[in-house]
Amino acid sequence: MADDTAIYRSGSYGEMMLHRAACFVFFSTGVAVYQMGWRALALMLLGIYMVRRGLFCTSRYSNAVYRWLTLIGLIVGLAMQIAGTLVHACGPHVAWASTLYFVLIYLGSMGMTLGYMGIVYLLYQQEIWQARFRPLVAVGRMSLTCYIGTSFLFGMIFYGYGLGLMGRVSFFQAELLTLCVLITLMIFSVVWLKVFQIGPLEWLWRTLTYLRFVPLIRKHA
Repeated sequence: MADDTAIYRSGSYGEMMLHRAACFVFFSTGVAVYQMGWRALALMLLGIYMVRRGLFCTSRYSNAVYRWLTLIGLIVGLAMQIAGTLVHACGPHVAWASTLYFVLIYLGSMGMTLGYMGIVYLLYQQEIWQARFRPLVAVGRMSLTCYIGTSFLFGMIFYGYGLGLMGRVSFFQAELLTLCVLITLMIFSVVWLKVFQIGPLEWLWRTLTYLRFVPLIRKHA
C-alpha cells in the first residue's frame, strides 16, 4: 500500500502506467471474476428485472411501494454492511471471514442502492425537487465526458503529474474534493448543453461509430 501511494504521489506518468498494467494483469487473472464478476452479473440481472417490472416508471406503483423499498433497502443494507465490517474486524486474515465479508458488503450495498433509489424517486415526485435534480439530467446526457472528466480531474489532484496529494488528504477533505468535482461537472454539463447537442466525447464516439460528421452545435428555433 505504501509503495502504491509513493508511485501515484511522486512517480512519473510512465511509472504509473507500468504499475497500473501490473495491477490489471493481477485482477484479470481470477481476482476480478471471483470478487466482482458475480456482483456485476447480479446487478445487471437485478436492473433488467426492475426495468421489466416497471419499477422506474412513475405511474406503475404507488408511493407506498417506494417508501417500503426505501425503508427495507436501507435497514437491511446497512445491517449487512455493519455485519460485514464486524466480521472483517474479527478475522481479516481468515479465508472464510474474508469471503463472508465480501458477500455481506456487496449484498448490503445492493440494499442501500435500492434505498437510495427509493429516496430519489420520492423526492422527484415533488415539483421543487424536479428543478433541483435537473442538472443531473445534463450529467446523464454527458455520462462518458463526465466519467473521463472525473478521472482527469482527480488525476490532476492526486497523482504526481498534478498536485500529488495522494495520501495527504483527510477523509473529510476527500469528501469535500469529491463534492467540488461533482458540482464542477454539473455546471459544465448544464452550460455545455445550452450550446451543444451532446457532450464532446459523446460527439467523438458517435462520429467514429458512424464514420461521418455528427452535428454538434444545437440548432435554436
